[in-house]
Amino acid sequence: MNQQECKTMEKLKEFIGLFEIKNLNELCLFNEHGTFIVLAWYQSVVEGVDMWYEDGSSKIIPKYRMKVKVSHGDEEAVFKLFDAEVEKLAMETCPLLLSMGEACSLFPDEMEIIYGEPILFKVEKSVVEAKGDSNCFKVLSICNEISLLDLFFDKYFTNFDSTRATSRIVLLPDLNDDPTLKESAYSSDEQNLANDAVLSTVKEAVDVEIKSFKRKIEDVVAGVVCLNNQQAEKFAKFVYK
Repeated sequence: MNQQECKTMEKLKEFIGLFEIKNLNELCLFNEHGTFIVLAWYQSVVEGVDMWYEDGSSKIIPKYRMKVKVSHGDEEAVFKLFDAEVEKLAMETCPLLLSMGEACSLFPDEMEIIYGEPILFKVEKSVVEAKGDSNCFKVLSICNEISLLDLFFDKYFTNFDSTRATSRIVLLPDLNDDPTLKESAYSSDEQNLANDAVLSTVKEAVDVEIKSFKRKIEDVVAGVVCLNNQQAEKFAKFVYK
C-alpha cells in the first residue's frame, strides 16, 4: 500500500470511527437510539433546499436544510441533511440562495447528475420518532469521495450484491487478498465464465449509452436546417459506422 492509499484508508477510518456499519434495511428495523454508518444510493431531493438565517436580522450565519430520498435494493428512506452537508451536494444552489439575502428555497437541479450514485452517510437513529416518519433520519455527515467509496466497497462491503441497488460499480473477487484462491477456488474454465459474465454486463451498459447518444445526435441533426443532403448523409455515416 503506497502513501496515497494509506492516507485514503486513514481518512475512511476517521469517517467511520467506532460506529457500527448497517445497511438501509437494518437501519430502518433497528429499534434503539444510535449513530451508524450507512451506504445508500441517492434517488431524489424532496421539495428542495431551504435557507434561512440563524441570527435573524444580521444575516451573518446562513443555515441550510434538505431532504433526500435514498435507497438500497427495495428499501427506501428519507435522509435529512443540514448546513455543510447540504453545501457538499447542492454546490450551485447554496451560493445562489445566499445571494438572495433572505430566507428562501430552491430546487438543486445540479444534483440530477448524481442520481443512482452511492453515498456514505453517518446517520443518527432516534427511538423518539414522529408517527408516520419512521423511515426519516438525520444525517450528521456524508462522504461522497470516489476514492473513499471504492475503498469502502473493497474493505467493508465485500459480500455486497450489486444487483440489489442502482449502481454503476461492478464488483470482482480480489484474488490478491487470499493467495489460495488463485490455485483452488477458481479453475481456468470458471474464471473464463466469470470474465465472460462481466464483459457481457459491461457491453450491455455501453450499448445503452451508445443508443442514448445516437438518439441525442439524431435530435440535433433534425434541428439543424443548415445541413444539405450530402452533409447530412456524411454525418449519419459517421454516427452509425
